[in-house]
Amino acid sequence: MTLWLVDGERACYHLGASSDAGRPVSAGYASFAAGLERLRDKGVRLVDFGGLAGGGHEDGLACTRSGRANDKRPAYLCGLVLGQPMHVALTSATRAPGEWSPACRAVNRNVTVLVHGAGER
Repeated sequence: MTLWLVDGERACYHLGASSDAGRPVSAGYASFAAGLERLRDKGVRLVDFGGLAGGGHEDGLACTRSGRANDKRPAYLCGLVLGQPMHVALTSATRAPGEWSPACRAVNRNVTVLVHGAGER
């Protein structure tokens, strides 16, 4: 599963997940490829895969993102949290070691995702 935020001809990769059965066979790669094909078919011309804080990363996330991109650009992010009550509720939940972090990514949570300007809901 991959989740993309789409605005006209631009899309931003938000997150992806695989099941326990899917991880050993690298199902995430197939899901990513299918998502990119669907975005292309919907007229998306620019995809932002997200970034990493700082530089000089050699970990798996950095390798994955750099392997799918043909360019690097700096990003300037706003430090404003929209929907403060929901943010506090999701980030203040206590978790046992090994549980999802942040809590908003936990399975079976009742969370509403609102995407402004998306072409598909």
